[in-house]
Amino acid sequence: MTVNNCAVGFNMPAAIKDTGDDLHDLPPRRIRKAFLVDEHPACPEHWLRSSGRIKSYFVPIIEDHGMWLDFNESMAMTEYDVAIVVSVQGVNAITGLPCKDPQLEQYRDECPKHKKAFGPDRFCKECNYKWPKQNYIASTATPEGFLWLDGFRSDDGVVRQYVLTASVLRSVAKAIVGNDRVYALGVSFFLSKQKRPKPVIPPSRGVAMAGGLTWGSSVNHYYSKGLDGSVGSVGPEGLVGYDGDTSAVNFMADAECDKISISMKNSPGISTHEIDRSESKRSLMDTGRKGALMRSVSAKSAKLSFAPSPEPMATASLPIKKLASTKAMEIAAGAKIDQRVYDDANGLDFYQDTPEGIIVVNYCLESEADAIVKAGKVDVSGSKDGFLKDVPIGNP
Repeated sequence: MTVNNCAVGFNMPAAIKDTGDDLHDLPPRRIRKAFLVDEHPACPEHWLRSSGRIKSYFVPIIEDHGMWLDFNESMAMTEYDVAIVVSVQGVNAITGLPCKDPQLEQYRDECPKHKKAFGPDRFCKECNYKWPKQNYIASTATPEGFLWLDGFRSDDGVVRQYVLTASVLRSVAKAIVGNDRVYALGVSFFLSKQKRPKPVIPPSRGVAMAGGLTWGSSVNHYYSKGLDGSVGSVGPEGLVGYDGDTSAVNFMADAECDKISISMKNSPGISTHEIDRSESKRSLMDTGRKGALMRSVSAKSAKLSFAPSPEPMATASLPIKKLASTKAMEIAAGAKIDQRVYDDANGLDFYQDTPEGIIVVNYCLESEADAIVKAGKVDVSGSKDGFLKDVPIGNP
């Protein structure tokens, strides 16, 4: 999902079992395909449509699964540093404060809730906990490759996993803002006023996996070397480059990421190939950069299967009945995950006053998303010729 050269990837791994005070490793990568609301007329009326700097998407989910948000692709798309405010059902994921109009905030001297001076290390006696320094995550503070958020910030170095649930009693937003909560996520991107210095990037090193696949990392993308010698480059958004064809291809994984479907746009007679991969995990990898972290996959086996290209979906030409409603799904705070929200050393004047873009992520059950997609799609891309579409072009 992208807006103005900023991006967020939606991952949906299985929920980690909460075992009390145990601190768990990062959940695995489970990329979910996102759909632009404006392209699907069957979307419910209450879902926000894209407008100005706001782009609205929807994502199919599975009840009782976890989720995490990946922002690393933004650093490959923009030349600026980024501060990201995450709203979960109308609640800031870092502070737990209501989050209606996104803005950057820092807490240096007093508690934003009680307006009283902090004790040591931003400790508020009234709240009985220490506050984070800011209400956002920042590329300036977060180590390269760590720009993601797996849950609600609990304490320094701990987040509670986002868990998708139908239980209102487990809803974080219900407990904080009650009926003012929404059934969507909001991600607001604030760019720095100045471009960030260009880094010197050493070569990456891949890791050989069982089944003949090699997975490695380069900046914020991942690449694989297949059994046939082909190389694919997979980014957090799910876009893949394929050296055997040089054309762009579409990448999609199922809920458990056991199979990856890749649709090659310019390969005659070939539509998809699936790679079985299990035991996916995020792990520390030696990529030539100290402390570099990537979510990687291991594979017990790998196989290629090919099928004829499917017929493209017809563009909707008649009025489409909208989905009246979707099942209300809440977002709970699950097991503890070992993850930090790093303090930003910059002041608020380091960033632009208004967000460069906002991504709204509506979510619904897979069956509901399937009905929306099957109802039809409209073209919102417009003419590729721009203003030239109405004037003479080409040779005489």
